[in-house]
Amino acid sequence: AALMSSLPMVPWLPLLAGAILLLGVTNGALDVGGNTLLVWVHTDRVGPFMNGLHLAWGVGAFLSPLIVATSLKLTTDIDVAFWVMGLLMLPAAVWLFSLPSPSVATQQAGPSQAAGPAPVLLASFVIFLALFAGSEAGFGAWIYTYALKIGLGTEQTAASLNSAYWAALTVGRFLGIPIATRVAPQRIVVVDLAVALASISLIVFLPGSSSALWLGTVGLGVSLATVFPMALAQAGRSMVMTGKVSRWFFVGASAGGMSIPWLIGQLFERVGTQVAMGTIGAALTLDVLVYALLLRQLRQRAGEGSARV
Repeated sequence: AALMSSLPMVPWLPLLAGAILLLGVTNGALDVGGNTLLVWVHTDRVGPFMNGLHLAWGVGAFLSPLIVATSLKLTTDIDVAFWVMGLLMLPAAVWLFSLPSPSVATQQAGPSQAAGPAPVLLASFVIFLALFAGSEAGFGAWIYTYALKIGLGTEQTAASLNSAYWAALTVGRFLGIPIATRVAPQRIVVVDLAVALASISLIVFLPGSSSALWLGTVGLGVSLATVFPMALAQAGRSMVMTGKVSRWFFVGASAGGMSIPWLIGQLFERVGTQVAMGTIGAALTLDVLVYALLLRQLRQRAGEGSARV
């Protein structure tokens, strides 16, 4: 809250860059800590709560541009937007500070978790989340430019597509809360990946169709919405979710969220506009293969745990 509120008052560019860097570090700590503590509190029942957490992230991502736009409209600058967003963090901080700390996850570990996460299993989760986060961020970052370049709409249409994607993502997370109370995380992720592949295939193989672009955009938003929270819920069922384990998940997700949009940018002008959707389709296909490997490891791990019991 302090860093966010201070950004408009920093007069020197290197100091501003340092403040933004620190803001990124604190956001990373909140990501790792918040998701880890949620698993500790709710253990095997974490699915709907994890969806609720990521729904809140989607709501914030939707509201923050509106706060910026309102600030520009009322004051012609964005200083007020930073102060408002900083103030909005304080009630949550005060409330969180008043809550008791949950029990450490190692006290709740089952037989299959007792040995800790196997390196290959942990690496599989990290790679899976990296490919997913890269696909999610890559589509959100490039759908606007892609729609304009292929001539399927005006700037307003492209902006509407972008908004539709993030709105579908938020709706998907909202719908995922009741679904996660009745359906296992593994089944949700499998269905999500199948719908995501079908959606991106519509866009890749019907590049001249406006209907395919809209349907694929909404389908991707809804299907990708619950992959990350459900993968974390599944990880919480199969390994001890310590801060050290969680940090690797978010390192992987952050690396994918940076590298795949960057790769698309490097290839967009050199290869052509279709490279954007093709790269996302390839990343999702690899993600399905990694998830199949991950499920195989989880089945083996569950069998070994039952044998020890």
